[in-house]
Amino acid sequence: SAAHGGQRRQGPVGGLQHASLDLLGDSFPQKRAKGGLPLHHLLPEGCDPLVTLARVGDFGASQAIDAGRRRRMPRLGQFAIVAAQQALGWSQAGAPALAHYGRERVGVVLGTGLGSLETTLEFDLQYLEGGLGAASPALFPYTVMNASSALVAMELGLLGPNLTVNHRDLSLTEAVASACDLLACRRADAVLAGGCDELGAWLLHAYARLGVLPRSGEMLPYDRDRQGFCPGEGAVLL
Repeated sequence: SAAHGGQRRQGPVGGLQHASLDLLGDSFPQKRAKGGLPLHHLLPEGCDPLVTLARVGDFGASQAIDAGRRRRMPRLGQFAIVAAQQALGWSQAGAPALAHYGRERVGVVLGTGLGSLETTLEFDLQYLEGGLGAASPALFPYTVMNASSALVAMELGLLGPNLTVNHRDLSLTEAVASACDLLACRRADAVLAGGCDELGAWLLHAYARLGVLPRSGEMLPYDRDRQGFCPGEGAVLL
């Protein structure tokens, strides 16, 4: 089950472990402070936004998550919750598993390459610009990598093992493998497993400065004439 919406081009999520302010450049924080920039304005000259970006549109968060909680929740956590709800709703085994095994025996294993990068950098920038008192305590809980798996567990009331795997592009694959280990070791009787990552202005600007975004045409990662990769976003849970 995947959080998705609108017309979009699918592509792998990029694998930077972190992006430094040096990589973002001196001008980017100032531009952000003046009201932000549309993502396509951050692309190098000649890049086609329809080819380069795989950004999720409306993915049903307003119907799936209470408005009060959604306002305080990062976009990445919303991805994970919607995908988890879809996985339980669309799977014939999902809801019966909760009733049969009990919520104490159902776990969550979520992989993420970057976590909620937008929230993390926003918190860091507040601290760097205004000191400790300027950094919002409401943002801090969402800067840790395991925030999304915790949000899924709290939203669904799951009390079993809760793990987060952070291994860049391999995060989702390793999350599924870790979920299989939990089942094999009888630490859990059922597990929601998958991955999530988000695409934002900070990450896109960093990739553009690295020169790894495709200029035009299709994304062909294994082709001799490949030009780069297409960063994407979303969530998928099994």
